[in-house]
Amino acid sequence: MTLTVTRIVWVAVGLVYAVSAPIVATPLPAHWGDWQGWGDMGDGTYRNPVLPSDYSDLDCIRVGQDYYAISSTMQFCPGMIVLHSKDMVNWRILGHVVDDVTQIGPEMNWNRMNRYGRGIWAGAIRFHKGLFWVYFGTPDEGYFMTTAPNPSGPWEPLTRVLSAKGWDDCCPFWDDDGQGYLVGSQFEKDPVNGKKYNIHLWKLTPDGRALIKESDVILHQSHGSEANKLYKWNGVYYHYFSEVRAEGRVPMMGRATNITGPYEYRQIGHVKKGVDYEPNQGGIVQSESGEWWFFTHHGSGDWSGRIRSRAKAGSRSNKSSSGLTSSRCWPVRPSSGRSCAPAASAWTTGASLMTSGRVPAMISATGSLAIGRPLQDFAAVAGAFVAV
Repeated sequence: MTLTVTRIVWVAVGLVYAVSAPIVATPLPAHWGDWQGWGDMGDGTYRNPVLPSDYSDLDCIRVGQDYYAISSTMQFCPGMIVLHSKDMVNWRILGHVVDDVTQIGPEMNWNRMNRYGRGIWAGAIRFHKGLFWVYFGTPDEGYFMTTAPNPSGPWEPLTRVLSAKGWDDCCPFWDDDGQGYLVGSQFEKDPVNGKKYNIHLWKLTPDGRALIKESDVILHQSHGSEANKLYKWNGVYYHYFSEVRAEGRVPMMGRATNITGPYEYRQIGHVKKGVDYEPNQGGIVQSESGEWWFFTHHGSGDWSGRIRSRAKAGSRSNKSSSGLTSSRCWPVRPSSGRSCAPAASAWTTGASLMTSGRVPAMISATGSLAIGRPLQDFAAVAGAFVAV
C-alpha cells in the first residue's frame, strides 16, 4: 500500500508539515526506545512509533479527509491535547480542549498543585450533529464534557456530567434514534456488588450534558477494565475495552443485541510486555481508501512515556513493524507492508469473506454503521469510528 502524505519535522515541542512523500511500513529497531528513526522517514516509508513522545490514553476519529486524536494530559495546563493529521503518520498540534484546568476544581490550581498524575485522564472524541464532542474523566472529580464546531477550538466551558470520585475512561455513543449514552469504568469499589472496575452505562439527556441516573446499568466487571468504547454495527452493539490478565493489559470486545446487554465477551488480542508494551487504548479508524488502522498508545509510562503507533487491521500476520502482536481475532499489518488475507475471527458476522484485507464497510463518527455488508473479521470492524 502507498499513501501520499507530508513529511514530518520536529521543531522544539511542536509538529509542523513539510514536503509530500509516499509511505509504507519499515521494521522497528531491535531495542525498545532506540528511536533512531520514527514516523515519516522521508524516503517513501514510515517507521513506528509515529510519535515517540508521551501521548497516553488515545482516541482517534476521521472526519472527511482529516484525522483527529486526543490524549490525556493529567495535571498539565492547558489540558487534553488535540492533534490533526492527513494520514495518521504526520501529526500537528491543533490545541487543547481545556484552556484552564481550574475549571475542573481548585486543587488543579498552581497554588495547590494537588493533582500530580491525576487531573485529566482518558476521554473520547466524537463528531455528532455538526459538533466535535469530548468527554473525559478525572479520578477525583468525575466526568466532564464540552463541544466545539472546530476541533482547534474554542471549546465551550466544561460541563460536569458526573460528580464523584473513582471513575475513568468514558465514551459517548448516539444510537440510531438519537438517544445518547455514556459508558465508563468505576475503578473504586461499587456498593452494589462490592467489586472494583465495574463498567457502567447511562442514558444521556437530549443535550448530552447530564446523565439520566435511573438508567444506570453495569455492563461488565473485570480486573482493571477501562479504555471503553461503544459501537453499533448492523443492529448489533459492540463494547470495546481493555483488562488486566496474566500476560498484561489486553484488548477485549463484547457484543449484544440490546445496548444494555447481556454482552458476550471475547479477548481479541494478546500482548508481550517486553516486546510490544501492551498496545490497548486507541481507535480503529478506516482510511478514505477503505483500509482499517489501529492507532494506539503503548509503553510502560517510564522515561519513554506512552508512544503512538499505527498498525494495520485485517491481515494474518501476528507482528507489525511496531512490534504489536495479535491473536487471530486482532490481526495487524506485517512489517513488509504487504497486503495479507485476514484470519478467521472467533465470531462471524455473515457469510461474506474478506480476502483483500480491506473492510467493506464504513462506520460513522457516532458509532452507527452507515454503509456496508456482513464481513467475517469481527475485530477489524467492531472498533472503528470514521465520519461519512
